[in-house]
Amino acid sequence: LAGSDVLTISHIPDFAQRGGMLGIKIQDNRVAFDANSASINQTQLKVSSKLLQLAQIVVPSQKPKP
Repeated sequence: LAGSDVLTISHIPDFAQRGGMLGIKIQDNRVAFDANSASINQTQLKVSSKLLQLAQIVVPSQKPKP
């Protein structure tokens, strides 16, 4: 999906850190989400600044070099 204008959302643990755009999670008995702005910015999608204010912005994890 890299380079595609498809919004990716999942509840898979660390989804946003692994390159997904929005990762949904339960935090303190509430629904919360992580946003990977690097992944979002690689598309033509426009994500509301109000939505991003509610998110925890994450940095994609780096793959270890062999």
